[in-house]
Amino acid sequence: MGAGGRGRAGGRGGKARGRGGTVREGDEEGARGQARGKKTEEVEEPKTGEQKTEEQKTEEQKNRRTEEQKNRRQKNRRSEEQKNREEQRRTEKNREEPRRTEKKNTEAPRRTEKKNTEDRKNTEEQKGRTEEQKRRTEEHRRRLQRGSEEEETERRKRSRSRREVREGDEEGAGGQARGKKTEEVEEPKTGEQKTEEQKTEEQKNRRTEEQKTEEQKTEAQKIGRAEEQRRTEKNREEPRRRTQKHREEQRRRTQKTGRTQKNRREEQKNRREEQKNTEEDCRGGARRKRQRGGKEAGAGEKRGRRVREGDEEGAGGQARGKKTEEVEEPKTGEQKTEEQKTEEQKNRRTEEQKNRRTEDRSTEDRKSRRTEKNREEQRRTEKKNTEAPRRTEKKNTEDRKNTEEQKGRTEEQKRRTEEHRRRLQRGSEEEETERRKRSRSRREVREGDEEGAGGQARGKKTEEVEEPKTGEQKTEEQKTEEQKNRRTEDRSTEDRKSRRTEKNREEQRRTEKNREEEHRSTEKNREEEHRRPEEHRRTEGKNRRTEEKNRRTPKKIAEGERGGRDREEEKKQEQERRGRRVREGDEEGAGGQARGKKTEEVEEPKTVEQKTEEQKNRRTGDRKSRRTEKNREEQRRTEKNREEEHRSTEKNREEEHRRPEEHRRTEGKNRRTEEKNRRTPKKIAEGERGGRDREEEKKQEQERR
Repeated sequence: MGAGGRGRAGGRGGKARGRGGTVREGDEEGARGQARGKKTEEVEEPKTGEQKTEEQKTEEQKNRRTEEQKNRRQKNRRSEEQKNREEQRRTEKNREEPRRTEKKNTEAPRRTEKKNTEDRKNTEEQKGRTEEQKRRTEEHRRRLQRGSEEEETERRKRSRSRREVREGDEEGAGGQARGKKTEEVEEPKTGEQKTEEQKTEEQKNRRTEEQKTEEQKTEAQKIGRAEEQRRTEKNREEPRRRTQKHREEQRRRTQKTGRTQKNRREEQKNRREEQKNTEEDCRGGARRKRQRGGKEAGAGEKRGRRVREGDEEGAGGQARGKKTEEVEEPKTGEQKTEEQKTEEQKNRRTEEQKNRRTEDRSTEDRKSRRTEKNREEQRRTEKKNTEAPRRTEKKNTEDRKNTEEQKGRTEEQKRRTEEHRRRLQRGSEEEETERRKRSRSRREVREGDEEGAGGQARGKKTEEVEEPKTGEQKTEEQKTEEQKNRRTEDRSTEDRKSRRTEKNREEQRRTEKNREEEHRSTEKNREEEHRRPEEHRRTEGKNRRTEEKNRRTPKKIAEGERGGRDREEEKKQEQERRGRRVREGDEEGAGGQARGKKTEEVEEPKTVEQKTEEQKNRRTGDRKSRRTEKNREEQRRTEKNREEEHRSTEKNREEEHRRPEEHRRTEGKNRRTEEKNRRTPKKIAEGERGGRDREEEKKQEQERR
């Protein structure tokens, strides 16, 4: 299948079965194929099945070794490319870090300014709304007042009209005209009744009016309160909303970056798959086309192809086996043509069925791969959505904890500084008292009677008392002492700084060493893995994946292990503190002892520069630890992706093992032959190269058409 499919197997077959020298130079209209088919020695003395099997085995072993070498080279190249990409990504990230910091520092004041502007705007709007509300309330009150005055005027007019009606002359036309109003007019009431009714009516109207005014006022207050509450809520929610929006934006950017890299890798993988499938389809299509258009080929070439491709127990094998008789008794052209046609039809049908099956299987494989890929994508999305809140919560908890620790440290530092200041003050007062006492003692010694017992008793103090020094000598000694103390202090400060720097360097060296060690061990394991048998490697891969997973998911680490880590950390800090105390006490001078018997903070008060330096170093340490954590996270992601790729390779391998054995053998044989033909151009004879070039041109022509 493989050799015939490429259309140059006439020469290849001839070469494989006896290396006939003149096979490729025959007549191109048919004699060439026959000449390729006619061997000489091999036709007369066909090889046994055993010899052929040996040759096939040797060839297969050689092909397998070539394939393994090629796979190893590809794997190494991929690993190298991955390493270079990682390095480039780290470099880019480090290059981006200052730019991001700069941007953040620039953005923060701008955001604050924007927020203040919005707050001012909201305050002004609120003020305007309050003014508007006041104006409307005032206008409503005036309108009510105006309405009540108009009603009063109207009422008076009606009252006057009724009075005139009652008192008017009932016989006059004017009186009649005025009198025909209501029953009330026709039956006039007494003045007392009218007054009572009017009062009642007025009271009722007034109550109604007051009630209406009260309701309107209540409604206005309710609306104002609701508006105020809404504004308050909005102002309270605004910072939270802004923070949330900022976080969302940041998360989106991060996810986008990660997704872009991931998608890029996924696309490359899909492109490779697609290219592979396309190549397979193209090869199958070209093969079918050549079989359908077999009339153009020479008869000998077609027979040669049949001989090479057919099953050795079927018609092809028989055709190969019929060497002597067929040669001795050649058939007529008509008989040959009929047989060839029948044979070609049969072969074409077999080939088409085989290709259809292969295409169906590749389509199914593609579909199942796509389904699996979608499922995997969904699983990853779900996992990411579950993990994100947990990580956020953990980060917030750690931030709170760090803030509290920092606050505690600041308080402790303040307390120690204050205590040290008081102690210094006390010490300076005691020194002053002591100095005065010594001065008085010397004065008394100098002035006292040197023969008196009291003078002698006072005089026997120290050599210093017996040989008093002048003021100048004392000053010189004090200066020397102060210089010495200052130098000691500077030296201890320098030692502390250099120790801290050295410690940081040592930490960095350890980190680098661990990283190198891990890389080396990974490489070593990878090489070791290649040398192991297949089933052993699979078992080990599974175990290693489980171990990696357990090691790289800190949320699953038991509480006891965390406790152990914390205890270790405390022990290390205690050792460092003890070492600092031992190193920094001056054990030689009495003054040094007096200064040294404290702790480092009490004896050597820190200057502002030292404090600033310490804060700066602490911030740098925090930044470094954050960066380390970030790098660890990145490494975990890389490992996870590597595991993913490894899993997918394992899955494909298992899938391949699940296929029927004989089908796999046939496919493997065909694939190896095809790979061999494609990958060993140095062994292809010149004429065959020419055939391939012609075939390549034909294929390109078909594609253009």
